[in-house]
Amino acid sequence: MWWSVIACLAALVATRHTTSRLSMSNIEPTGSRSVEEQLRLSLSIKPDGFLQNIVEYGNARMARRAVGVLQKMVAFKTFPRQEHYNAAILACENSDSYALAVSVYEEMKDLNIPRSLVTYESLTSLAEKTGHWEDCIMYLKASENEPNIKPSTDLYNHCIWAADKAGDYEMALQLLNQMERLNITRNIITYAACAHACESSGAGNAVLHVLDLMRQDGFAVDTPTYKAAIWSLVKHGGMAEEALHLFEEMELKQISKSDDCFIGAIWACEQSGNWKRAVDLLKYMKYESMTRKILAYDGCLTALRNGGQWEQCLDILSWIDREPPSDNVKKSYVTYKTVIEALDMANKADFARDIYLAALRDSYFVPWVKGTRRIDIRHFSVAVSKCALNNIFTSMRSGKLNLFDLHIIVSDVENNSDQFDVQDRKSWDDVTLGDMINYFNDVDPNKKLSYIIEKFKCEDDGVEVQKIVILREDLAKYFVFV
Repeated sequence: MWWSVIACLAALVATRHTTSRLSMSNIEPTGSRSVEEQLRLSLSIKPDGFLQNIVEYGNARMARRAVGVLQKMVAFKTFPRQEHYNAAILACENSDSYALAVSVYEEMKDLNIPRSLVTYESLTSLAEKTGHWEDCIMYLKASENEPNIKPSTDLYNHCIWAADKAGDYEMALQLLNQMERLNITRNIITYAACAHACESSGAGNAVLHVLDLMRQDGFAVDTPTYKAAIWSLVKHGGMAEEALHLFEEMELKQISKSDDCFIGAIWACEQSGNWKRAVDLLKYMKYESMTRKILAYDGCLTALRNGGQWEQCLDILSWIDREPPSDNVKKSYVTYKTVIEALDMANKADFARDIYLAALRDSYFVPWVKGTRRIDIRHFSVAVSKCALNNIFTSMRSGKLNLFDLHIIVSDVENNSDQFDVQDRKSWDDVTLGDMINYFNDVDPNKKLSYIIEKFKCEDDGVEVQKIVILREDLAKYFVFV
């Protein structure tokens, strides 16, 4: 009897001692533990404790651990409810784990767990962020078939942003109309998403309709939406005046203009042939302490080229070199191409050659096919092609480059008419090689350089191309080496 009493007392003391040690471990400093270890310590077998654990894993961007809690609940004979699954999908959204979120959603359907609005809002948000735009529409339709779920503004907004990423402005407008038909509140984000979808597709007329609806609903158009609208009109083509009107509207309403708004306006000036205003806008960007991106310079240079202002082109080109190094403004393919074309139009061959050599130093317009003696100028404009060939012929004539049979690929056989800008859409059959090298004024103008036009398939891509072949002896006769 006494021995059994003593044994019970000893067991009770041991239990209390163990409980005391566990309590001390709960207040032990956790600074040295990882987030995962700390979350494991807080795991509870109560439903609310499991939910808290899923939320904490989600906040720590540990989606797989959060989803793993659902499996642990079953092991503890505690079956996950709707809120547990929703929290797991939210955890996947925080970690951009789309495939994992889909597996949780499919499990909800398999187990007949009711889905809620939160379920579909999280799924559409994640699908939109990760580029699964078609799935966004699928989840929207699924939510409409669920009992007791009325699609929300956020749910539609996610789908409209997905349509923007897909470049499908028509889908965005359909969703906007559907919101009106179902009496779902549209907010400023709804209209911003629609405007950006129009920008992606260059839907000028559609974006003006979106702005009208936005104003009818009492929303003020903000800077990002103006920017999207201006670029929609510019990309549409033929709506430059409407784009400039929106830019002027921003000035009248004293709405802050971003650098992208200015750049869109500069390209609108290019389309409308107003090169003077394009230059003024570029100057005003400097006055407003904005970063003048190379896209702004390219728009201005294109306007000047179209206006025949080659001297202004050279001035603007020099501005780029004076930009602060911190702005990281570097000349682009378009920059060099546009200036060369402006100089070619003005018959300023020496200037054009200098700009071409500068472009070559920046690794633009390299004509040689790597590892061969072939030249490929399919993607060069006529003006750039002239400079490229002239540079090669000059090197041959001076002896810097040995003479050899020259093979010049000039165009794809199947797509000969769309190689260049509008001003360069000139069939190569009409562009004589003499025009390509017309800078050699000391060559007898009556002397013609013989060449052969052939067709062949490129080894690398199998594309059938047209090429010009100039034999070594013909080059030697033409240049009259002495």
